[in-house]
Amino acid sequence: CRVIEKMKLYSLFRSFTKDEMNEFSRFLNSPYFNESRNTVKLFSILRKHYPEFNSKSIDPARIYLKVFSKNEEVHLNSLNNLFSRLKKLAVEYMSIKRFRNDKKQSDFSCIGELKQKGLDRLFERKSKAVFENTGPENDSDLFLYKYLIGFMESDHLLKDIYSGKTSDPFGSIFSNVDELQKFYYLN
Repeated sequence: CRVIEKMKLYSLFRSFTKDEMNEFSRFLNSPYFNESRNTVKLFSILRKHYPEFNSKSIDPARIYLKVFSKNEEVHLNSLNNLFSRLKKLAVEYMSIKRFRNDKKQSDFSCIGELKQKGLDRLFERKSKAVFENTGPENDSDLFLYKYLIGFMESDHLLKDIYSGKTSDPFGSIFSNVDELQKFYYLN
């Protein structure tokens, strides 16, 4: 088994708290995120070595026999691929965990998805709700998100201009640029 791949995986797992190890286990067992039963088997074997993950006590040949059928010939490439897959899933878990904990980023992504799907009414309601429930006005990210959402709304503005629904098309453009200037000023 490639030593570098194992060491990267062990470093990731060492950085996890006990709660994160439990959460990652649930993540791995979700068919939405992971369809390989072998990665679950590998994790359950490695998890017994938490938090040390002393590579001397973890024997790749023994792991292989526990994960794969005993009738199969030992192919270390299969185990290497499984270690790589488990490492990718651990990184994906960390990314998703971070995303879930960042309410602003999560809200902004939801708004973007609503806009991309053409769900204009939901987009407008969600954008309004997000900005009604935002934090302090000195949060530079808030201004960036306001600018980006305003940019997403620009196609509405063009439709309104062509249909004659707006008498002041430049008001929202200037407001949008103002949000971007506030973002840069605070940074």
